[in-house]
Amino acid sequence: MTALKRLQMLTTAYEQLASLGKSRQYRECAQLLQAVIQLMAHFKSYRSIDQIAVLSRNVADLQRELLEQICGDFEEAFAKGEVGSKKGVLGEACKVLEALGDNARARLVTWYCNASLREYRTVFRGTDEVSCFVIVCALYLTNDL
Repeated sequence: MTALKRLQMLTTAYEQLASLGKSRQYRECAQLLQAVIQLMAHFKSYRSIDQIAVLSRNVADLQRELLEQICGDFEEAFAKGEVGSKKGVLGEACKVLEALGDNARARLVTWYCNASLREYRTVFRGTDEVSCFVIVCALYLTNDL
């Protein structure tokens, strides 16, 4: 009985998450995403059941879509110089990235490093100096230095 209740909660949460993601309500998405991930963990051993397998794939697809959407939001905000006006939305989007895990965070940090260092690569293209500079900056920005 508990498993059926959790499955119903998971299905409802997934549908709400999909809706919130489309409307970019990232604060609510972050909280709901954490709940969906926890509920999916409960059903990990039930993935041989077709309905659970489909739901699991749908959740994974939605997570990828959210990641793509958020990365696109960041790219657009930086390209259009709208970071200041979209600061709140982007901050809330970071909470979703945090819920998605380290790989999502790393992807955004890598994009930001590459975007920030693009001009330096053009200026120092093809020299060893730029390679060292880019590596040091990337390590610094990712807090690995």
